[in-house]
Amino acid sequence: MRKLSRQQRGRLADPSTYAAMDAAVADGEARFGPQISAVFAEIKALQAGRQMDDLTGAEMLRFMALKAEWDGLANQQKHFAEAALALRLRPDGGSELVDA
Repeated sequence: MRKLSRQQRGRLADPSTYAAMDAAVADGEARFGPQISAVFAEIKALQAGRQMDDLTGAEMLRFMALKAEWDGLANQQKHFAEAALALRLRPDGGSELVDA
């Protein structure tokens, strides 16, 4: 029998909190996932199997702009999921949680 990880023990000890966390992450992925995927696809197309050193000046600038956009979207997704989790964990159950 394998030893349970800390996260697995936490899930067993407090399943409702972990269910709320999973739902909040899923909400964030649903809201920001398509945008993040589009930016990531553009980054991959720009690289096209090349090393970073092989990018020209204009390509490197575009890469840096895309990376900044990706970082911003990932940060927004994180904050959105945190807010959704806070609403779900409210004593009233976040019953008025609506899609913004």
